[in-house]
Amino acid sequence: GIFGGEHRYLDLSSIHVSADMRGNGIGKALFSAAKAWAREQGAKKLYISAHSAVESQAFYKAMGCVEAKLYQMAHVEKEPFDCQLECELPEIVLRNIKKEEFDRLLPLFPGDEACWQKFRQVRLAQFDAKEVDIYVLETAEGFVGEISVNYVSHELSSETIPNRRVYLETFRLAENYQGVGFGQKLLHFALAELEGRGFTEFTIGVEEDNDVAKHIYGKLGFTEPIDQGHGSEFDPCEYTLYLRKI
Repeated sequence: GIFGGEHRYLDLSSIHVSADMRGNGIGKALFSAAKAWAREQGAKKLYISAHSAVESQAFYKAMGCVEAKLYQMAHVEKEPFDCQLECELPEIVLRNIKKEEFDRLLPLFPGDEACWQKFRQVRLAQFDAKEVDIYVLETAEGFVGEISVNYVSHELSSETIPNRRVYLETFRLAENYQGVGFGQKLLHFALAELEGRGFTEFTIGVEEDNDVAKHIYGKLGFTEPIDQGHGSEFDPCEYTLYLRKI
């Protein structure tokens, strides 16, 4: 359980990646998953009694670990040559943003500067026309996730219905926050907010060969294909528009 008083540690007992699979980002993904789980349990920091091997120390340092401010003596007594480390867990905030905050999304944008400026001009005009809202996942690092909500149809007339149906797009997540449940948290938050405002239908575009996305969206209720689209100049692709109803 949680220990260490105000430090609110949770013990990360071990991470193991087989030798033939090292160097593929698996350890990083496991560590990120542990951080996400620990935060959900109410911890503020992970506590690691780490082997003193150079490779182990290099990994934990790369993950942002530092010497623990409060030693867990049971670990010290059991493994006196281990390094006692801690890793602070990011505070997660889910919210929608104001137009003035839009430029903080630049690190999540996949295109070049010219494409960003063009995209920015379009989005800010949509903000002014009250055609869009943007929900974000925010940590001390800044905005690490986003999803846009469109109230007006653009590519397909079936995307939205006034006061009933909205279209979700531009779902992006920083690489080190992928695969550990943060994307689903952001989607759940946006959907709950929109449902609270009276919307009952939601659409999202999914590329047909993206089985992972289809699985995730399917679990959230996006199961009815209703249209086909070709994307925009910022994201040209063939996709299926899926509908979720409540």
